Amino acid sequence: MRVSTSDRFEHWTRGLGLVALVALAWSVFGPGGVFWTAVLAAGLVGSAVATALLVRSRQAPSLAQVIATAEKETGAVGSGERKR
Repeated sequence: MRVSTSDRFEHWTRGLGLVALVALAWSVFGPGGVFWTAVLAAGLVGSAVATALLVRSRQAPSLAQVIATAEKETGAVGSGERKR
């Protein structure tokens, strides 16, 4: 039986999560832990901000925006009137 793509993706994400957890533990308890903790915290904050900005820029338009854009593009007249 073939492993589906989602199963492979799940294994990769689980493995990456474990690697990230080990890296976090090493950075806190290893030598120079305060510095690396600050670096990781800055990276987490930066990635959260970048993700928020990306999601915000890719926001789906509202139904009213879609209708207004479609009417502009086609030159349609509102209120059920037909263009002659």
